Amino acid sequence: MRTNEERIHAMHMRAEVLVEADQNRKIRMIQTAAVSLSLVLLITLASFMPRIMGTINWNTALWQMTGSIFAGSAALGYIVIAIIAFLLGVSITIFCFKLKARQSKKDEGRSQ
Repeated sequence: MRTNEERIHAMHMRAEVLVEADQNRKIRMIQTAAVSLSLVLLITLASFMPRIMGTINWNTALWQMTGSIFAGSAALGYIVIAIIAFLLGVSITIFCFKLKARQSKKDEGRSQ
């Protein structure tokens, strides 16, 4: 039979497991929501960008984009989408690496 101290210790361990499971579930939900939102944003921008770029009157709007070597090209919208997609990918990768580092710190602290 267990002593009171063993029961209390087991209760604390079980509470830790429950809290950790809840945190992991919240992190998974946040990650899923972030990826879904990024994909929706990317698809929305990709579908609207060609129309927006097609409506620009390049003769009058050329002065606004003088720093761009692609100012006279219809491919500018696709280039913007590619840059946005790259930045979203980089930000999601950094976010995942930080979560992994935080999880490994938490695991090290628990094992000691």
